[in-house]
Amino acid sequence: MIGFARSVAVCAALLSPTAGAVTLDFESLASEFSVGVGRTYSEDGFTLSVVGGGGAGFVVMGQNQAPYTGSTALYLNLLNITAVLTQDDGASFSISEIKLSPLNGIAVTVSFLGTLSDGGTVSQAFTTADGFTLQTFEFDPSFTDLVTLEWDQVSPAHQFDDLVVTSDVAAVPLPPTLLLLLGGLG
Repeated sequence: MIGFARSVAVCAALLSPTAGAVTLDFESLASEFSVGVGRTYSEDGFTLSVVGGGGAGFVVMGQNQAPYTGSTALYLNLLNITAVLTQDDGASFSISEIKLSPLNGIAVTVSFLGTLSDGGTVSQAFTTADGFTLQTFEFDPSFTDLVTLEWDQVSPAHQFDDLVVTSDVAAVPLPPTLLLLLGGLG
């Protein structure tokens, strides 16, 4: 009977869609040399956009470039322009971590501003160490229910990778009739 109860629980979990964390890792953009990506980039239901800077956009750090960190990372190819992260369907989302590395080996502070669905904002800044190593930074738990997350490319410049994001769409409960059916199978 315990095996059956476990089977019912597994079926319920599989049939109930839940929001799971995804990592925006840019690996589909891997290249030997730095390549322009454009002013927008989409992956796993999220979009990064560039605000300002005319034709400036995202660039992928090439594997044969000196600042390559061992993982495909993006950077903005002009100073004083802004990267903006949104979810494609307009729903709110959360971010729990990001990896950052200096672009020129000099420590950099990157400030993030999140706009909440109620119009409020949250902010947090991370400072990297010198060198060309991606460092993981964890966002404060207040970075939930975001409609946008933005940050600027300032001097010294930085590259970013592995944004761990989660859709804030609530799990959809199973219809009561399906729960009764699953229970009745016992």
